[in-house]
Amino acid sequence: GLNKTYYESGKLRSEKNFKKGEIVKRAGGECSSIFFVKSGRVKAYRTSNHGNEQIYEVLKPCDTCAACNPGELVWKCGFSAEALEDSTLWFLSREQYVRMVRNNPKLMHALNNLFAKKLQCFSNIIEDVTRREREIQETNAVLKEQDSKLQKSNGELKQFASEVSHDL
Repeated sequence: GLNKTYYESGKLRSEKNFKKGEIVKRAGGECSSIFFVKSGRVKAYRTSNHGNEQIYEVLKPCDTCAACNPGELVWKCGFSAEALEDSTLWFLSREQYVRMVRNNPKLMHALNNLFAKKLQCFSNIIEDVTRREREIQETNAVLKEQDSKLQKSNGELKQFASEVSHDL
């Protein structure tokens, strides 16, 4: 996380409390601000088209959702966020964030380290999902082969039963 004393310096402009289960933000929308967790825990996640939830990370005090490039013209939320427990968040507008990062090399360095860790986390998630997908495909191929063998055996059993009934 980032240095607590920076938060306590009053440079963050708005504070909001969220109850457990309350949605902080939804994926896909335009981001006009970033948030820092003052207290509590917030999960950052995406939901697939099939309704499956993939948790990217659980944000704790001094963590931030900031995964946006300050130089981009439009920020899009890449994930949803939900309070896992009663939480207090500090919000910082895009303009404040850009100004703060540009004027504070230590903060820029800390955020770059944080982003590198988040990228590694996302890379690990992608690798894990890819591995699981391969395993599912391999399992499905084995199941299809076994089903084909069962269908053939079932056909042979039916033919045998027919022949036995004719002989009786």
